[in-house]
Amino acid sequence: PQARPEQIRRLQIHAQSCDAPVFLFRPVAALSEASPAPLRIAVVPTQGWLLEVRIPKRRGASFDDALHLAAMPGNLEGVIPPRLQSVPTPAAVPSNPETSDAWALGRIAPPSTADMHAPH
Repeated sequence: PQARPEQIRRLQIHAQSCDAPVFLFRPVAALSEASPAPLRIAVVPTQGWLLEVRIPKRRGASFDDALHLAAMPGNLEGVIPPRLQSVPTPAAVPSNPETSDAWALGRIAPPSTADMHAPH
């Protein structure tokens, strides 16, 4: 479902009275739309265990560069098997920008016919 600006404003007002952070996740296509949110962050997985973080909107001076953050905590490096330590970059999935995100980490496979049970 698409969030209308007045709904986002209502969420923002309620979030200000919370003692915990509140996050609203929206499709990548929403980055080009106006938003009352004071902070907007775009996160994209990159090669290995890195995340590319861009901040298209924030209070104060603009920040046009990308931040590259490690997605794996340092204390897990010794526990993760070597085959999982070098994760390939997720491929961009062609999509309809009106209905989905530009990146996908996985897809749900259609149900196989073997999963369907014959009537008794």
